[in-house]
Amino acid sequence: MLTRRQFALAVGATEKWVDNASRILRRRFERTEADARWLGAVREVAQGFDMRLECAADLATQVLALDPASPPTEIASSGSGAVRIVVDVKRYHLRFGIALAAALLEGRRRPGRRPPRFPRGVRSRAAILLGAASHGVDVGRVRALAFATPARRLAPLGEGIHTMLCDLARAEIPHVLVGDVAAVARGAPPGQPLLEIRYWLRPGVARRLAMLLAEWGARLRGVSTEYPCITDEQAVTEFPVLALETRFGGIVLRQSDVADDSDMLDLGDVHTLVLRVPALVAAIRRKRLAAVPATSIPELEAAAVVMNRIDFRP
Repeated sequence: MLTRRQFALAVGATEKWVDNASRILRRRFERTEADARWLGAVREVAQGFDMRLECAADLATQVLALDPASPPTEIASSGSGAVRIVVDVKRYHLRFGIALAAALLEGRRRPGRRPPRFPRGVRSRAAILLGAASHGVDVGRVRALAFATPARRLAPLGEGIHTMLCDLARAEIPHVLVGDVAAVARGAPPGQPLLEIRYWLRPGVARRLAMLLAEWGARLRGVSTEYPCITDEQAVTEFPVLALETRFGGIVLRQSDVADDSDMLDLGDVHTLVLRVPALVAAIRRKRLAAVPATSIPELEAAAVVMNRIDFRP
């Protein structure tokens, strides 16, 4: 079951709109993918044709009864045939799938007590390391990683991540490495991170990226495979967040125009811009509902102070 926020994001609405729609349509939503797909179609029809939700609900049911791979199909017309409603079924399922995959990145609240809030003020090196150890960080392991190159730190994550980073460079996709993999490159202990990239949509980039995604066999991450996934140039251009599963592993691609707060690191066979530690910590603090481990920030802070003592270009 999706969370309330995930469900609303997949539908393309606010949580309040979903609650009002549930009341108007007299339907209790189970917050499943199927419910979100249907309500998303209701909203699309209602807004597109300035229609009451009750009427849009009947048309949305007709839309979802069609083959997902259908070409643009007429679902209603006036008595004279002068006015017709034509739906691009394939495009709707693609739009919904991309929205759902992005919504699933929100994660869920962790059960139990809230993670501790880490101070943001200036602290001594010793205080940061002691604080990290008190939150369960293996400081000895962080020290050992400080002596390794970024390429060696990423090696335990497997060849899939390395291959995708090399392919992005080969395809000349301007990008910066962010998220958990960037944290590992900066010296945080490796876990099971998801590759996350911010890229610049310059001329020609959408076409090259679409070709690369096809080469990777990309599918929408966490979305039913019975619906189409078209990672074409139009989809890459139109949607700012793509959460995908490939034959090399998962990847999240976000459009961005910002290249600040990053450095070029040698990751073995490829040199990649990687977000700096303060920016990584700020990104963790901004996450609203994602299930972020309580050790994420102290691990990064410990890695930063150890690295600055040992290697001034981590």
